[in-house]
Amino acid sequence: MARQRRLFPEPATTVRVDPSRLEPTLWVRRLIVWAKPGEILREVRLRRGLNIVWSPDPGISGAVLGSQEGSGHGAGKSLFCRLLRYCLGEDTFANEELRNRIGTTFPEGLVGAELVVGGTIWAIVRPIGMTRKILAGEGTPEDLLAGDGHGVSTKPLMEAIDRTVLRQGIEKYMPGNREWRAWLLALAWLARDQECRFGHILEWRHTDAGSRSPALGLSKEDLLTAVRLLIDTMAVDEMEARRKLDSLHEGKRNLESEASFLSQLSERTGRALAATLAIDPSLLTAESLSAEGLRSRARANLGELEERFAREEPKYDIANMRAQLEKAIQELALVHELQSRLQGLADIQQKQIAALRGETANLDAAAIKASIGDVCPVCFVPIDDALAQGCGISLVRSDPRQITDDKRGLEAKISGHQDAIRGYQRQLREAEAKRKALEIDESKSRVQIKKAEEDLRATSERHRQEWLVASRSVEDARRLEETFADLEGKRAQIGALTDREGRLKEDLEAHRQKHADAFARFSNLFEYVCRALLGNETNASLTLTGQGVRAEVQVGGTAMESLKAAAFDVAAMLMSMEGRTSLPAFLIHDSPREADLGLSHYHKLFHLMSKLEQGAASPPFQYIVTTTTDPPADLIDSEAVVLRLQGLETKERLLRRAL
Repeated sequence: MARQRRLFPEPATTVRVDPSRLEPTLWVRRLIVWAKPGEILREVRLRRGLNIVWSPDPGISGAVLGSQEGSGHGAGKSLFCRLLRYCLGEDTFANEELRNRIGTTFPEGLVGAELVVGGTIWAIVRPIGMTRKILAGEGTPEDLLAGDGHGVSTKPLMEAIDRTVLRQGIEKYMPGNREWRAWLLALAWLARDQECRFGHILEWRHTDAGSRSPALGLSKEDLLTAVRLLIDTMAVDEMEARRKLDSLHEGKRNLESEASFLSQLSERTGRALAATLAIDPSLLTAESLSAEGLRSRARANLGELEERFAREEPKYDIANMRAQLEKAIQELALVHELQSRLQGLADIQQKQIAALRGETANLDAAAIKASIGDVCPVCFVPIDDALAQGCGISLVRSDPRQITDDKRGLEAKISGHQDAIRGYQRQLREAEAKRKALEIDESKSRVQIKKAEEDLRATSERHRQEWLVASRSVEDARRLEETFADLEGKRAQIGALTDREGRLKEDLEAHRQKHADAFARFSNLFEYVCRALLGNETNASLTLTGQGVRAEVQVGGTAMESLKAAAFDVAAMLMSMEGRTSLPAFLIHDSPREADLGLSHYHKLFHLMSKLEQGAASPPFQYIVTTTTDPPADLIDSEAVVLRLQGLETKERLLRRAL
């Protein structure tokens, strides 16, 4: 077996470089920005080992009013990092506002990178202006631009990275649903947003950067899963156990929600039953009073109610009442008919009298006098003389005796008719009296029938309502019985899931223990980095728990929060150098000094990288760092400073423009 290289025998931890990883599995050789094809704005050559992009801050001398020395910011350091990320597959290189300004300034602008992926030179060219040209393939950027220009996506490069750099199969288990999410999450970790300010070991992307990274929106638990997959401290069997546990948790939450609903439903139903069945509500629990007993009680209550209904039914003989009413109506109709007939007979007698009286008109002098006066209007003879002696001009001679006899006969007839009329009138009075009596009887019958019907209706409605309540209580008791059974079933399922949850947690812990050595090595390297930056008196550790990963750094009892994220990243890079992770030994830190890192600690970080570089014949890593703070004096003029920018001088900015 080949002997592994050893770096830094002091302190105790030694970095053992894997002989198969004497070169990072991925690193960047060049970054090129074109104003348009054929016109290079900026070409930056990078190297393995330490790469410093420096935009000097004048410090105290620049704090004078009116000073034109600039601030070190605004020169393009963060844009440089994001262009690198863009060439490595991230969706964008800046927020929308800056992209629009760059696109307007350089409508045909391009950015390209020359990469080494698994020892093979690859190139990619992507637009920063209005063009949509995307080229990716083996060779140099110049080769791509000189070719036929065929290619419209980053897919060839992404496939090469997925095939060469990352452990096969982890894409399937990475959180999220983006294509190439394993590499894009790795890239998010390896090149944190400057806006995150190294505030937390699992904060990689900030919404203000507009990167559209799949790391945005993921929970800390998901990001920890990504970390463990990338540093090979989580195997497939643990992922399956975690997936099963997550599925179990979701199922258990659903069951608990359903059980809570059933419990509330049974409580409401039970209280309604208590009011109906006159039961103490405190007894209405699945434990103290069975639903079957409630159902029997409800059925008995319904039977008792029906018996009471039979006793309370009003005793009305409606049929007899209606028969009596019908009889009164029929008799009343006969009386009306009799009255009509009698009145008709009386009217006939009256007409007969009128007719008879008309026949006596010539015999009745008084009637004649009353009709034509005392003297005949024809012959001017007094009526009395004419009646006594006869009319001198009449051809008919009147017989006074006969007239008298006829008059008497007519009067007898009239008297007979008058007697008949009086008889009819007597009968009419009797019929009228009977009619009134019958109408009174009819009215009373109707009132009695109406009252009886109203009583029956009211009683029936009351009984119906009571029956509905009692019948509903039977149904409620049946449903409560089903609810109790369902609730007990849910509780049994929850209990079974709880037992299974415990077993799965034990399995997960067992899986974690399988990788305990790997994570322990990660923790050792984390402690190694922290001691290299803070001194051998530093207490530092990484701990993996069921709740996540906990990083602790203390010097003399004082917590050093600002160092955690940077040390975490560097420790992961050292793990890669040792061949323990799926990550390439590649890291970009954008202005870590601005995360409140002390100047001495900052310089020690540079020296650590420089010594790591010097400890091997060929640096097995690439560390790119941007800074406004001066590097250590021994590095300022070294080849480690690959790019020096100025914010004040437009020509010295990254894109040589004031954006």
